[in-house]
Formats: sequence, structure tokens, C-alpha cells
Amino acid sequence: MKYFNILVTCAGGDLSPYLINFLKNDSKHKDLKVIAIDYKANAIGKYFSDFFEEVPKGDSINYIKKIKKIIKKYKVNLIIPGSDEEAINLAKNRVLIEKKYTQLACIDYKNLKILSSKSDTYEALEKKGFKLPNWQSAQNQKQFIKYVSNYLNKKRSFIIKPSSTRGGRDVSVIKINKKTLKIIKKSKKKYLNDLKKKYFKKYPIFLSDLLYEPIFDLDILAWKGKLIRGIVRRRINPADPNDGHIIEKNNEILNQGKKIVKIFNLSWLYDCDFMLDKKGNPVIIEINPRASGSSSVSIAAGIPLYDDLISLAKKKKLLNYKIPFGTKIIAYKSLKKISN
Repeated sequence: MKYFNILVTCAGGDLSPYLINFLKNDSKHKDLKVIAIDYKANAIGKYFSDFFEEVPKGDSINYIKKIKKIIKKYKVNLIIPGSDEEAINLAKNRVLIEKKYTQLACIDYKNLKILSSKSDTYEALEKKGFKLPNWQSAQNQKQFIKYVSNYLNKKRSFIIKPSSTRGGRDVSVIKINKKTLKIIKKSKKKYLNDLKKKYFKKYPIFLSDLLYEPIFDLDILAWKGKLIRGIVRRRINPADPNDGHIIEKNNEILNQGKKIVKIFNLSWLYDCDFMLDKKGNPVIIEINPRASGSSSVSIAAGIPLYDDLISLAKKKKLLNYKIPFGTKIIAYKSLKKISN
């Protein structure tokens, strides 16, 4: 049998064991071999894959050199990036990789750089008419203090996060309530200084109005600027996606997904996050420039998005299947389906 060889990067990431297990045991494509890579020798994906290779970190100058060797060694047919650093490095070398070696399931470098920045993403969406919350991008400490002070003076709840952060890292949610107002009244200067220390050397800083729960995830499968599949998932606990999701039907979110795919000319698999405005309308808060770890929830729900992705790579017709609306999925560790 001639195998279709898939290179999965970031084998130590959250998605890796679920993705590799699906490809090897549950995929409708029975000709798959999985090569997992990671900069850590004991990455968990190593124990699920057919082959494993240790590589330099994704942003290393030696990373692409090692990738070329692996592609040749295993005759790789498709690369699925699992981290932002690797996606950026691979996309930067996309022309060389796809012309000379193999397919890369990743956005083009120009758009990837935009989506890797919260402020650049919002600026691009705003130009296309998207309704977004009030937001600012602080380029330095002076601007940061000015924007934070404006929110505090107007008594408006808001969020702060580095423009290039991911996975909820370094995010501060400032809710204006009696407790917060009491702290500010006691010492506004100290409150501002504490925030300054937290975000020191992390500029640019993204600030925006605090939106309303719940939080929705949208898995996007796209091809050449057209949405092929969109899976909406509502987080059971907005504070932690590992506490579970419910697969839902939401045409408003899907319609925004279609526009996003067109604007950034997306192909392959991605993930978007949404919250609600005061009127209950969904508002985009983040576009991940690759498949995120939470797409493992869709895998657990029996939605074969990665079979679709492989079909695209093979230039074959996609499978027909129904979306299991209402299915609850616990994402943490076991990814066990608990009800239909």
C-alpha cells in the first residue's frame, strides 16, 4: 500500500494526542502514516505516532533545515502545524516548501502575521465593516496609562492583553464593580503601577470593552476563501475551555465565519472565538491562524474535520455527515462524550 504521510508538529501540544489517535485509529482514510515532531524528546505525541523526530524550536534558524530533511526521509505529503512559532516559520518558507517538497496546511505568511496580532486583526476587520467593541492598541507605557485611566474614569469594564498573546496568557479582566472601585479609590496610583509592572516590555498592548458570556468557538474548514464547514461550540465554563463544550447551531456566527474566510482568503482548518455584545449579537474576539487545541472537542464529538482536511489535500470529495447538535463534550483529558 502506498501511504499518505502526515507530519504533525508540536507533538507535545494539547491537540497532538487526540489528532494523532484520530488519524491512526478513527480516520476513514486508511492509508495514513503519522510522523510527529517536537523540540522535547519525550513529547506525548511520540507515543501515539508511527515515527517521531526531535527538532529545534519552531522559531529557530535551524528549524526549516531539519524539516526539509524529515520531509525527504519520510516522503511527507502534508504538514499540519501545531504551534504559532512553527506556523510562522513554515509559512515564511511556504513557496520553497510547497514548490519543492509538500503541502502545508497553513495560512499564507502575510495574513498569518496579521492574525497573530489582536490589534492588526481588529484593524483589518474594522475596514471590512465588522462591528467590534471599543478598542485601543497601546504602543508604549504612556499610551497604556492613558487608555487604562480612560476606562477607569468612565467606570467601564475592560480587558487587557498583549497584542500577540495566545491561549489566554497574560489576560487581565477588569470588571468595574464595588470592590474594584474601592481599590481604585484607596490608591489609583498603586493600581496603575501594578498594571504597568505586569505588562512591562509586552507592548503593544491590546485593550477593549469587556463583552458578555458565553464564549463560542468556531471551527472553520475552508478552501481558497470559501467556508466549507463551520462547527460552533459553546463553552460550558467560559473561564476554561477544558470544562466542556456543547455543539450548537448558530447562523449569525457562521455568517461571520464566511466573511472572515473570504477576507483572509483562508484554506485548511482554523478556529475563531466569539462573545456577545449588549444586544446579544456575536462579536469576534480572536482568530487563531491555525487549528487550535480545542478542535479536539469536535474530534471527540464524532465530527471528522481532519478527514475533510485530508480529503482537501488529496483533492478528493468530502464525506457526507450530520453535525451532532446538542452534543455535550468534556474536553479535559478523556474527551468523553457524556450525552446526545
